[in-house]
Amino acid sequence: MSLIVQDLLGEVQVLETSRIGDPYRLGPDMLVYPEGVHYANISVDDIPYLVEEHFLKGRVVEKFRAQEKVVSDIELGRAQGQGSARGSAQLRQD
Repeated sequence: MSLIVQDLLGEVQVLETSRIGDPYRLGPDMLVYPEGVHYANISVDDIPYLVEEHFLKGRVVEKFRAQEKVVSDIELGRAQGQGSARGSAQLRQD
């Protein structure tokens, strides 16, 4: 199922961007807005399933979703008092 077959061209905009993640660890990926869902390790063969599940049925496809990791300020190399937020930030592994 393509965007054309499903008549989604007026609702979905496909943009080419620079890399979102690490191509060696995450493979080809895509970012879906407005939800901000990051899919990784996808192939051309996975696209029809993603279109059907995410765009048509509104379901996030967890098996392709990039894993997020909670990273502390210390892990980010931020010292306290340098204007960084306290606690931890949630970052993608890319």
